[in-house]
Amino acid sequence: MGVGLFETLGLTNDASPDEIRHAYFEAARRLHPDANPKADAANQFMAIQKAYDALSNSEKRISYLISKAISEGRAPVIAQYQYSVDSLQAIEEEQYVYALMEVINTEEAKTHVLPASNICLVIDRSTSMQDKRIDMVKKAAYELMKQLKQDDWVSIVTFSDKAETIIPPTKVKKSMASDPRIASIHTGGGTEILRGLESGLEVLDNTSNKDANRHLVLMTDGHTYGDEEECLKLAQKAGEKGIIISALGFGSEWNDTFLDRLTGLSGGTARLVLSIDDLKQFIRNQVSALSKVFASNLTLRIEGSPQSKLVDIFRIYPDASPLPIDSQIRFGNLPFNERVKILLEFKVATGLNEGETTTMLQGMLVMDIPTRKDPINRIELSMRRPVRDDQEKSSPPRELVEAIEKLTLYRLQEKAREEEAAGDHESATRHLKNLATRLLQKKESDNLGRMVLTEAEKIQSGEGYDAEAQKRIKYGTRALLLPMAKEHKDD
Repeated sequence: MGVGLFETLGLTNDASPDEIRHAYFEAARRLHPDANPKADAANQFMAIQKAYDALSNSEKRISYLISKAISEGRAPVIAQYQYSVDSLQAIEEEQYVYALMEVINTEEAKTHVLPASNICLVIDRSTSMQDKRIDMVKKAAYELMKQLKQDDWVSIVTFSDKAETIIPPTKVKKSMASDPRIASIHTGGGTEILRGLESGLEVLDNTSNKDANRHLVLMTDGHTYGDEEECLKLAQKAGEKGIIISALGFGSEWNDTFLDRLTGLSGGTARLVLSIDDLKQFIRNQVSALSKVFASNLTLRIEGSPQSKLVDIFRIYPDASPLPIDSQIRFGNLPFNERVKILLEFKVATGLNEGETTTMLQGMLVMDIPTRKDPINRIELSMRRPVRDDQEKSSPPRELVEAIEKLTLYRLQEKAREEEAAGDHESATRHLKNLATRLLQKKESDNLGRMVLTEAEKIQSGEGYDAEAQKRIKYGTRALLLPMAKEHKDD
């Protein structure tokens, strides 16, 4: 077997674009015919030039890595990274590094291998959901029946202080688009999310089609009391089984912090619902995404690093959502011919030595691929940075810079919310005004900026922070991370 492109530059397959650049220029200086009179220098120079031409182009590099994976019997999936710094410095201070991880699949979907979906709606029917909210949920349920294919499975569970299976696991039929069992759902009782989750997950476990992509969609408008930890344990088990939990919150009383944690444990996401159009669009998007899944249960298994600590991790595409830091972090599903993008933040310890390489994360990415009978469904990961005092540092990748800037906006509203809850109204006002200024500078977020400014003025005048506005600002700033995700540019 011939020498590969990465090996030609003295690199491993997981080298980042800036490592490729650095290795090429180092080799070019040594091997350029004007500087190296050795007989084989010209041939070596041409080889590194060819390798660099291919690997410095994003799409060519991806194609090369995918073909290499296939030739080695692995799935056509790769992971690549971009970093906020070319290198670390040997200084007596902690350093923070951002990395953008992309998990990429280039296989085109074929109709005969597209998976079936198995969706369970778990509907809060407590008293507070009466009238407009329960009507919205019913319309969404009917929309779901219209969107699903006839090979898909569907079920509906309702809950208050007890749970009931309204529609057991059923293969979708056209007649279900007007199913009277949905119309008969009525409200009453308190909110005990644990009961709904238990019943919904049991229903999904008992469906006969075990190969379908299983998704539980929780719809609620309230808090659950005393059973949060049990709910989180259930979500952890769901994630281990490859069941994704998403949550839709209505109004202002639901516990978004809890639902972010609950959904993140399985690779799902939580959303704020403001209108029936929001709800129907979510249903359409989820059904469309589930029908195109190449790999499910995409999970990062982390080995600890003595030199670095992962302090934050955020999925920015296809759904923007914070992810809980654990030894196993679930990213959700990977669609055909698509990518998942993850933003990571590391804190690197002091005591680094010039010339060494610091490992920030060592681990493995594993996934389930139903179309592969004898799969090697894992990717070894090693995220690292050299320690050197570069005289000239290149600028961080534009996409990474934009992601960090937008994540900073999300963090500003989180900080202000914490300060307001702690009674520090002055700091909350200051941070919200800072956030408003940044949002108002861009046309696509000026409406959100005006809302933030209004809330800052309310806090400053002693009126307090409106609960629904808090959620609108939180999920509005989170959504700003999404538009950049579809830009597949060269590095």
